[in-house]
Amino acid sequence: MTNPRLLLGAVLALVACDPELELEPEPPPDSLIAARIHYALASDWEEAELVDGARVFTTDLGYTVGLTSWWQSTTNLELVACPEDEEFRHAGHTHDVSQLVLQVIENLVDGQTTLVGEAEGGELPYCNLYQIMGTVPLDGVEITSRVAGWYRAPGAAEAVSFDAVNTVPVSVLPEFTIGAWDETLDVDEARVELVRYPARAFDGLMLETLSDLDLAFSASQALGWDAEVHWALAR
Repeated sequence: MTNPRLLLGAVLALVACDPELELEPEPPPDSLIAARIHYALASDWEEAELVDGARVFTTDLGYTVGLTSWWQSTTNLELVACPEDEEFRHAGHTHDVSQLVLQVIENLVDGQTTLVGEAEGGELPYCNLYQIMGTVPLDGVEITSRVAGWYRAPGAAEAVSFDAVNTVPVSVLPEFTIGAWDETLDVDEARVELVRYPARAFDGLMLETLSDLDLAFSASQALGWDAEVHWALAR
């Protein structure tokens, strides 16, 4: 009977002697099909600095922004099957079995990843994630988002404080990134993680021209559309 360790050693020695025989990395999964979906929400502040509890960054228009809190709701997560043609629209379709209805309010400044729930998966491959940021209670008030902090316009000496509240629901349909394999998942399970980039959400905004409502709504909308859906399947 052949010793498995000797066989493995022979293979490794052969690969070491012949670079053309190097093992290629396993390609990522090409589509998301799973019977069970685990949903998570995450925030990536990228190059923003954490100064005295505030996330401080500079926008593409040159504003310096410091956010002391950003409360953001999520009330619906739902996978969307890959379209059969270019005329596909999410509006008007029936809800998928992957729909997760919830009442989540996060402080994005914390930068944490939160597991928010599970749902069934369908038989068709998925290509998008539909998110609704509806109203949820915060300190007794129904809100979609509340963003507080300060900004300093380009060339300005003084910072302007703001505490902006949005009560208008926002719905977005961010696309998937390249998938990955996850050995911690069971067979027929998938992990879907919605990663938001809060500092990017202020790019393109001329802050001194916006009302508090417009600021909070615009930031929430940009946050959702610029998000990435990271997903993984069991091997």
